[in-house]
Amino acid sequence: MTFTELFKTYGVLFVFAIIVLIIIICIICFKRNKRIHKSNVYFTSFGGQAYQDSILNSLPHEDRLDYTHLYNKIDRIQNIVNDNQIVLGKQKSEAIDSLQTKVLDSQIYIDNYWRRLKQRKDFYHCIGLHYASFTLANKIKREQECIRATFVTLKRECYDLSIKIDELSREIKVAQGKRRYELMQEHKRLCVQHQRASKLKGIFGSRNTQFLNMVKAQNKKTGNYRDYIIKNFGIKGKNWGEKLRKRKLDQIK
Repeated sequence: MTFTELFKTYGVLFVFAIIVLIIIICIICFKRNKRIHKSNVYFTSFGGQAYQDSILNSLPHEDRLDYTHLYNKIDRIQNIVNDNQIVLGKQKSEAIDSLQTKVLDSQIYIDNYWRRLKQRKDFYHCIGLHYASFTLANKIKREQECIRATFVTLKRECYDLSIKIDELSREIKVAQGKRRYELMQEHKRLCVQHQRASKLKGIFGSRNTQFLNMVKAQNKKTGNYRDYIIKNFGIKGKNWGEKLRKRKLDQIK
């Protein structure tokens, strides 16, 4: 049988086999790239923007919008924290209220989503919520630190005013005439100032305790999410948990 006859007989089959082989190779490459892409969650620096992006890219397209919405919600909390640093420096306690509302809204969103996810048991969805939870805890902690800084400033201010008021009280006892009147007016002014600072100190001290408890509560939830992921997702969960553990060790060093 000549080459031409062979080609006519088997050429079509040969071409078809080549096409099938190419299709198989493409499918294998696609699946391999998808696995590598998803496994990037393990190797991306935990907690950074790249880690957040890797989580979003590992989720089904139909779920990415929900998580993007959640992450944006938490990012907006950071914007309020940044603004509050200036406002709290002016000792305005009402600045805390808007942030607390945003925090509670995000907490409810995460809690509700987690309850639904535990039934689905999807690894990437769960680590996405774990990331949201510990990020939220960090935002609350930053606000708590701002509140505490203001509380410490007020505490120092009250102490300094008390010293000045006591000194004036002693001077008033021995002063006479116009000098005594001037000292009494200054004493009155400082007492009003001390009363205001003392009231604000009480408010900020209470809010500091409140936000510190919120941080502890959110950290506890984050720990529960972490333990659930490690326990319920086999080798993937254990590898992820080990990476988390090493990151914490690196932070301590």
